[in-house]
Amino acid sequence: MPFCDWFCASSCKFVIQSVVLYVFLGFFSWCGTAGVFPTAKTFHKQ
Repeated sequence: MPFCDWFCASSCKFVIQSVVLYVFLGFFSWCGTAGVFPTAKTFHKQ
């Protein structure tokens, strides 16, 4: 079924993009808590 193939392909893309975005944001938030990047948390400390 072409529709099933398209649906599976778009779903896989969406899941992969979500995972990559989640890992990316998690990495930056971890760096923010580690003090590598200035984030809202460091601004609150002042």
